[in-house]
Amino acid sequence: WLILFLLITAGAVVALYGVAVAANPNFPDNLYADADYQGALGSDPGSSLHGAGLVFNPRAPIWAPFWAVFALVDPSDAAAFSPILGPIILYLYMFSASVILLNLLIALLTDTYAEHRERAEVEWRYARARLVDAYH
Repeated sequence: WLILFLLITAGAVVALYGVAVAANPNFPDNLYADADYQGALGSDPGSSLHGAGLVFNPRAPIWAPFWAVFALVDPSDAAAFSPILGPIILYLYMFSASVILLNLLIALLTDTYAEHRERAEVEWRYARARLVDAYH
């Protein structure tokens, strides 16, 4: 499931970047935060991330799907890439990512439950054998 999630994330990144470049051939590849976003971070000169310019722009098409998983990007922000296709791609990605991550969680819980159920049977038999041995 994790590989499928990573493939869908990569596909959403490529689709959003392709839509952004197709809509605007001079589209800047803003991997780092723009002035508006850095202004929202505050002006702490001691912050190593802020001073070095290493805060990634969650609105860039490369990072938007990643941050959308954590609900830090609103799908309507994808209208900056393309007014129609940008939000549609991000909504589809967020829906499919949620379904895949939920299935991954269910699979992990099912596996853990099966392991504990199997172990419980062994422990029950051991406890019963000790009880029978104690009274014989």
